[in-house]
Amino acid sequence: MPETESIDIEWPAKRVRDTFAKFFEEKNHVHWKSSAVVPLNDPTLLFANAGMNQFKPIFLGTVDPNTALSKLTRACNIQKCIRAGGKHNDLDDVGKDTYHHTFFEMLGNWSFGDYFKEEAISWAWELLTEVYNLPSDRIYVTYFGGDEKTGLGPDNEARDIWLKFLPPGRVLPFGSKDNFWEMGDTGPCGPCSEIHFDRIGNRNASSFVNDEDPNCIELWNLVFIQFNREADGSLKSLPAKHVDTGMGFERLTSILQHKNSNYDTDVFVPIFDAIQQATGARPYSGKVGPHDADKVDMAYRVVADHIRTLSIAIADGSQPGNVGREYVLRRILRRAVRYGREVLKAEEGFFNGLVNVVANVLGDVFPELKQNEERIRKMIQVEEESFSRNLFKGIRKFNKAVEHVQGNILSGEVAFELSHTFGFPLDLTQLMAEEKKFSVDIEGFHRAMKAARERSKTAPKKKVLSLKSNVETLSIPAAKKAENKIEIVLPQDQMRKAQKHVAEEDKRKAVKITTEKADLAVSDGKYFCISHVDVGLDVAAVREAVKKVIDQKGLSVMVFSTDESTNKAVVCAGVPEKGDKGKLDASEWLSNALGPLKGRCGKGKGGLATGQGTDASHLNEAMGLAVKFASVKLT
Repeated sequence: MPETESIDIEWPAKRVRDTFAKFFEEKNHVHWKSSAVVPLNDPTLLFANAGMNQFKPIFLGTVDPNTALSKLTRACNIQKCIRAGGKHNDLDDVGKDTYHHTFFEMLGNWSFGDYFKEEAISWAWELLTEVYNLPSDRIYVTYFGGDEKTGLGPDNEARDIWLKFLPPGRVLPFGSKDNFWEMGDTGPCGPCSEIHFDRIGNRNASSFVNDEDPNCIELWNLVFIQFNREADGSLKSLPAKHVDTGMGFERLTSILQHKNSNYDTDVFVPIFDAIQQATGARPYSGKVGPHDADKVDMAYRVVADHIRTLSIAIADGSQPGNVGREYVLRRILRRAVRYGREVLKAEEGFFNGLVNVVANVLGDVFPELKQNEERIRKMIQVEEESFSRNLFKGIRKFNKAVEHVQGNILSGEVAFELSHTFGFPLDLTQLMAEEKKFSVDIEGFHRAMKAARERSKTAPKKKVLSLKSNVETLSIPAAKKAENKIEIVLPQDQMRKAQKHVAEEDKRKAVKITTEKADLAVSDGKYFCISHVDVGLDVAAVREAVKKVIDQKGLSVMVFSTDESTNKAVVCAGVPEKGDKGKLDASEWLSNALGPLKGRCGKGKGGLATGQGTDASHLNEAMGLAVKFASVKLT
């Protein structure tokens, strides 16, 4: 890699951001603060993964008219984004190349029923070529070329605007896959136009556009939201047309700093320096694939990316854990710790020590990092210490298993043992197997997990019954038999006490999580909140959470909990006796949400309704429906 240059950088990261914001502010855009990466009242998302996420209520027509958001006609922002799960997931690619990240910044500008294609395209061209001074002969653009299957014609309007700036050979048509954007199966959608940049230059790079070539990269996507996808699949023109754009900050910075990789910019170099100082590893050299034989450069990229992601997510209120986005963060942390300890030969505790450099690099634009630096570091430290205790035992177990593999598939039983006993997430085991040219039996892993759960449910009861039966057959005095039976009953009592303790913990956990969600909803001016708590099929805990939030916060609330072993879900909805009850009916709200879960709702009493679903795999869809239904009723 490229060593850090001693001369001043013409386009340091801060100047890149500030220039973008200033350009659009001068064109009457409101500079809107980045939302948290932990989505507020949008359970369809694991993390905020695009700048438009916080503006969805405007596009969907559900925005609260009493908020500042509803008054926007033009906006720009620098959005924190994480893509590490769900539809957009870059986690598996991080480290393997020089341009994927789980955390990144998205520069965006929006028009809500104001300007449209002419301004969006001409301003993008002006900013790139006249302000950032990118060479225009390296710019290629794409537009929607039509789709015969759906009967959609080409976006000739966008094409003709681009032809004012570029020759026809660099204005390229593509189909729906690349150039038609949709929010979901239904809802706002429209054609888009992508701006690509050729890092090399002095050549015709049109054949490399949309061809996964790292030297001809997509830089900026301009989305023209002009249709609504109806439930029957048809498209209707929207009365108000919108513009939604997103440009990769790290990619733009690498171009402006004349680097061939995002990781060679001043966004990452200080973090690499801190990693080298903490681990004593050789300097980063930017190699990938077979050229990176010792995997050290890949480890640098993984560790640097992952400490950024974790720091941002924890600063915004999340934490590593066992379910949903929290489990994604735990996987990210353990992946980074494994690379640091095994590949970079770091000492235990190195990872949490990197929080300081992240706060220094990003703290000016995202001050919450500096404000929460010590809390972030301590949370990562606890997780790091927990995983480190079993890390090398797990690695030895893995290496021993690999020696005895028949063929090139690691058994699901071994993968499950690594997960259950040593804390290795499945994707970490898959990555380690891939490094040794093996794959993992995923179906076998899930079978082993299911079998273990079944055993844990039945084993204690069977053991007690077996012991009682054995005592009856013994040839010992009756008094001794009675004494032995008492000793057997004691574990039963202990088990009942343990079950009672678990139930109490479930209630505390459900109430705590839902109350935190309610506080966020109140701070955002919402009249309802949706919560997902990890208490299995404990209906009592879920109902308790609903009742507490109604009593304490006066909000309408719906709480979901799922059981992975049975793929079932329990859901409880409640509305306050006063206020929302007339607008929102708990049973109707719950019935609507239970549709994707294939569930039924019982009759509600006292503003509460409870139901159970038999297909928890559609949880996000169900929670999304709950949000949409309540938004419409309470607006």
